[in-house]
Amino acid sequence: MDMPQKQFCQGEIIFKEGDLGDIAYLVATGAVGLYRSVDVEETLLGNVEAGQLFGEMALIGDKPRTATAKAASDCLCFEVPHKVFESELTDSSALMRSLVHNLIGHIRSLMDKLDEDEEEDEVTAVIYHVPDDYKTYRQQQQ
Repeated sequence: MDMPQKQFCQGEIIFKEGDLGDIAYLVATGAVGLYRSVDVEETLLGNVEAGQLFGEMALIGDKPRTATAKAASDCLCFEVPHKVFESELTDSSALMRSLVHNLIGHIRSLMDKLDEDEEEDEVTAVIYHVPDDYKTYRQQQQ
C-alpha cells in the first residue's frame, strides 16, 4: 500500500488537541512528542518513535484530537488516511475490530474522567499495569 510521506522539522506542530482528524501517522524516522493541556500548561504524555503510530484515536468515532503532536526531532512520517485505516480495520477480524473500538473508547473515557477531576481540582490516582515478565503484571499507582 502506497502512503504519502511528510517531513516535519523539530518543534513543528503536526496537529493540535481539539482539531478534527482524518489522518493518522506512522513514524518512519525521528520522534514525535504528544502533549495535553493541563492547567493551561503543555504536559508531555510521551514520545512516539520510528515504527509507531499516532493520531489514530481521531479516526475512530470521528472525535477531536485528544492531544497535540509536535516533532521532538526532525522526522519523517507516513500519512495514514482515514479510508486506509478504515479499510485495514474492516479487513481485520470482528474480534480485532471490537478490541480496537473498545480500547479507544476506554482511553477516551479515562481522559474525560481525568479532565473532569482536573476541573474539580481533585487528584485521581491512575493505576497502570506493569509487566514483571511475559506472564505476570503488577499494579503501579501514580
